Amino acid sequence: MEKKYKILDLKINTLARGQKRNPDSKIQFYPRVVNNTNIELSDEEIVFLNKGLKYNLPCNNKYWLSNLTLEAEAAVMTLPFHEQEYVRYQVVHNLQKLYKRSTITEIDTDHLVCKNTRECHQEITNLM
Repeated sequence: MEKKYKILDLKINTLARGQKRNPDSKIQFYPRVVNNTNIELSDEEIVFLNKGLKYNLPCNNKYWLSNLTLEAEAAVMTLPFHEQEYVRYQVVHNLQKLYKRSTITEIDTDHLVCKNTRECHQEITNLM
């Protein structure tokens, strides 16, 4: 085992000696969002949009839990008959948890910003 660690230490030391260039710490990042419109966006909206699509959570529509219930029931119907009742019970239990959590929790700021941005977009498309 010691031999393995000695070999790894030698590799690290040779790589460290071979490193001639230090990484630049003065990298300037540019924002992803460039507002070319005459619409004023708040700082929260800019920060939200700069997160990019990968990090933005999609806003659930008004009937998301009903849609999820219908999709789950359709998935349960594809199972063999003898497994359906057990899986249906688990799905109902998990959906009840989601329902309780969705009515109790507060709406976070990202959801509000997403909603406001969507409303602004709707107003712009209506004007055009």
